[in-house]
Amino acid sequence: MAEVIEHLPVDSPDVFAFLASLVKSGGSLFLQTPNACSLPKRLKMLSGRNPFELIHDDLHDPGHVREYTVRELKGFAAAAGFKVQRVYTANYFSGEKWHSRVLAGVSPALPATLRNGITLWLVRE
Repeated sequence: MAEVIEHLPVDSPDVFAFLASLVKSGGSLFLQTPNACSLPKRLKMLSGRNPFELIHDDLHDPGHVREYTVRELKGFAAAAGFKVQRVYTANYFSGEKWHSRVLAGVSPALPATLRNGITLWLVRE
């Protein structure tokens, strides 16, 4: 489930409960989403700019309804009966601008909570 959950206008615990109903015991779910607390978003907030896009007035592309943190996703997953097998964070949303290249260069030194992408490997208990 890559780059989907942030677009869903549905309560997150309900989404995870539904996903758990689709995955057999012992089965895996890989979930990938942007990190709501990444360094670039924090820097934008510090400068007085909102890092989050507005919801689009388009039923086929509502934009990002809600972005999440690692802690939130792990909590939703556990409540739905998933075991978090692995959390992987990286700056895999890169661009050609100078600040994207700088971020990519310092990314290995950043705490995992500041990277812009989250991937969870979840196993259904």
